[in-house]
Amino acid sequence: MGETDPRPLAGRITRRQLLQAGLVGALGLLGWAGVERTMLWVERVAVRVAAPTGPFPPLQVALLTDLHVGHWATHRLAERGVARTNRLAPDLVLLGGDLMHDDISDGELRATARTLAGLRAPLGVYAVLGNHDYGAGPARVQAALEDAGVFGLVNEGRRLPLGPGNLWLAGLDDCWEGRPDRCSAASPCS
Repeated sequence: MGETDPRPLAGRITRRQLLQAGLVGALGLLGWAGVERTMLWVERVAVRVAAPTGPFPPLQVALLTDLHVGHWATHRLAERGVARTNRLAPDLVLLGGDLMHDDISDGELRATARTLAGLRAPLGVYAVLGNHDYGAGPARVQAALEDAGVFGLVNEGRRLPLGPGNLWLAGLDDCWEGRPDRCSAASPCS
C-alpha cells in the first residue's frame, strides 16, 4: 500500500478548520440569542374595519408580547417596553401573553406587574395568558396583572365604546396550557 500525503488537498477543509468554523458559528448564535432576547420591535400595520354603524374612527393599538421576564429577561425589559409603548400614545394596549416565564421569582413578578401598571391608553390595557405564564402559575400571574390595573381576558370579552358604535374585544385562554372557549369570549353577556 502506498503512503498518503497528510497535507490537505488544495481547496479542502481540515478538521481543525471545520471545528473552528463550528465554534465561531455556535458562539455567534449564542451571542445573537443574548442580544435578540432584549430587543423590542415596533411594526406599524394599518387595518380597516367596517362596522354595521359605519367605519370605526382611526384607532391606534399597541401589542406588547413575549417578554419572558424571569428566564431570559428582567423587569428592565418590561420598563423599556412600557416606555416605548407609551411614546406611541396608543388608544388601546394589548398584552399578548408570555409576559412572564416559568421560573420567575415573586419579586421579579411584582416588579414587572408594577412596571406594566405604567402603561397608558384611554381604552385600557388588556392581557391574555401564554403558555409560559401558565408555567409561572396562571392565578399568580393574573392576580399580579389585575393588581397592576391590567384587565385579564381569559375566555371573555369586553365592550369598548368607539365612535358611533362599540368594539368587542375578546381574549382566549392559551391553546396549549389552557382551555380556549371562543363562545364565551364572543358572548356580549360575559
